[in-house]
Amino acid sequence: MTLWVRARGAYRAEIDLGPWRPKDFFVRNLVKSLKGETFNGYSEFTLSGKAYQITAKHPAPAYLLISN
Repeated sequence: MTLWVRARGAYRAEIDLGPWRPKDFFVRNLVKSLKGETFNGYSEFTLSGKAYQITAKHPAPAYLLISN
């Protein structure tokens, strides 16, 4: 079975590109949580009118977001 995935964000890998924007932190935290890696802080998003928060200890919302 083939699973096609389309990227909707870019994972910022270089730090010398100027100041980080909120969306840079969001995508970084999303990718790290999906990979099971630790990170500091959290990211928030809203899906269907409900607010969610992604943290290293609670990555489940990341799977919800990526599946939608």
